[in-house]
Amino acid sequence: MKMSRMVFYCLLVGAMNCLGQTRQEAFQLDLQSHGWHVDQGVLNGSSLPQTMDFSDDGSLWVAFPVEASKALQTRDQSSAGYKGKILHLAQTGSVLAECGTDALQWEYLRLFAQRTEGFTLDAADKIITYDIHCKEMAQYPTGMRIGTAFSPDRSLIYTRSRDNNIHVLRNGNLQVLKAFDLPEGVKWKPVLFGDESVIFPITVQTKSCYQTQLTRMDVKTGKNEPWTTLECTRYNLLGDDHIIYTSLKGDSPLEIIGKDGVSTAAYKPPKDAYIDRAVLDRRYPVVSPQSLRVVEELIEAKGRHPSLDMSGKFVGRDIVLLDMHTGTALLTVKVPLSTQVYSYALSRDGKRLAVLLDSQLAVYQVP
Repeated sequence: MKMSRMVFYCLLVGAMNCLGQTRQEAFQLDLQSHGWHVDQGVLNGSSLPQTMDFSDDGSLWVAFPVEASKALQTRDQSSAGYKGKILHLAQTGSVLAECGTDALQWEYLRLFAQRTEGFTLDAADKIITYDIHCKEMAQYPTGMRIGTAFSPDRSLIYTRSRDNNIHVLRNGNLQVLKAFDLPEGVKWKPVLFGDESVIFPITVQTKSCYQTQLTRMDVKTGKNEPWTTLECTRYNLLGDDHIIYTSLKGDSPLEIIGKDGVSTAAYKPPKDAYIDRAVLDRRYPVVSPQSLRVVEELIEAKGRHPSLDMSGKFVGRDIVLLDMHTGTALLTVKVPLSTQVYSYALSRDGKRLAVLLDSQLAVYQVP
C-alpha cells in the first residue's frame, strides 16, 4: 500500500476557520425526523464516537438512540440499554434502509460498515452482524474481558482475551479464521491490528522515558519480524506499513514512519496549540485503507485545560480535515459548546466527510 498522500482528522480547540476554506455540503439530515432522542442518561459518559461508517460504495450507516433515559433499577447499576435505530443513507442522502437495534448499551456501542454488504455492531457483550437489509446474520460473544478491533478495510475482526489469545474473525459471518497467542512479554500492552499484520510492542524502561520495540506478525503465516524502535512516544498504526507517532518530550510534531523505518512525513500544529497524544492510544488503526488519509488528532489551546478555564474565553472545538503531506487544512467544521455529542467519519476514498453534531448530520465534499 503506497503512501502518496495522507490526510487526517483532528479535533481543534480554539482554531480559526482554516485558511477561510468554504464547505460544500453533499446533504444535510436532521435525525430528529427519524426519532433521535438523546439525553445525558442515555449517553452515560459516552460521546458516541464510532457510530457512523462509510461503505466502499460511498453510502453511510448511522446509529443513534431513539428513547430517553430510564431510571436505574438498582444502586449498583451503572449503565443501561436504550432502543436505537440504524439508517443506511445513499450518497444523495436518501434513506435506503432503517433498522432497530433493540436495547444496547450506548457507552459501548460501535458501528462498522461491512464493505458493501451490511454493518456490524460491537456492543458491550457481543458482536452482531447484519446484512444490507438489516437482517441479523451472526453473533459472537465477547464481554468485558474481551477486547475487539476491526481491520482498516473492515474485512476482519480481531478479539483479544486477557491472556493474550487472539481470534481472527471474518466480518459478516463471524467465522473464526485463525487463533494464536501473543508472546508473553506483551502482557496487556496496546496491540495494533492491520489488514494483514498484527503489531505488538515490547517496552523497555530507560533513564529518561521508555523504549518501544515494535514487531510485526503476518496474520496468514504467523511469521514475526522486527520492525522499528521508538523512543518515548505515543503511537498508532497507519495501515499495515506505517506508524504515526509523536514524542512525549515537549510540543513535538506528529510524524509518520514507513516500513523501512524512515520518517516520511511530519505535521507541526499551529501556534498556541499542541497535540493531545492520548488519541494515539486507541485499539484500532487510524486509517482509510484506500487513501491512507485518516488520523485523528486533538489539539487544545496551550496553558489551562479548557474545562478549567474560568476566564470565559473557552472557544469550543473544531473538526478539521488536514492534508498530512502538505500540512494544510482542507475542511473545518465548528462544534458548538452546547453540543452534547459529536461523531464523524471519512469515506474510504477520502472524498466525503460526515459530521454528526447532536441530531444534525451533514456530509461534506472534501475540496
